[in-house]
Amino acid sequence: MFVPNGSGTVEWRLGWGIRIPDRYLLLVLGAGHPGLEIPLGILLARVVNAMTDRGGFSLAVHPTEPTTVRRGDPVARVVLLHPDSVQAHA
Repeated sequence: MFVPNGSGTVEWRLGWGIRIPDRYLLLVLGAGHPGLEIPLGILLARVVNAMTDRGGFSLAVHPTEPTTVRRGDPVARVVLLHPDSVQAHA
């Protein structure tokens, strides 16, 4: 269920998957659960879909203190982003 991930985080394998269209992105934000920090991240569709193929969606979690997470407790927010909503300029 938990795999060391580096940078003080563990990978929390949630046991369910997400499949998104090829050009879309997934924004991951923490939901403010006490004792858990969720690093901000934007994942490409190929990464999200590959996670699903390997057994489900994983969330990077940095525990900051002993805490309890119960079923239904929000720990993160996952937002689907249209490719036109994110642009990078060099």
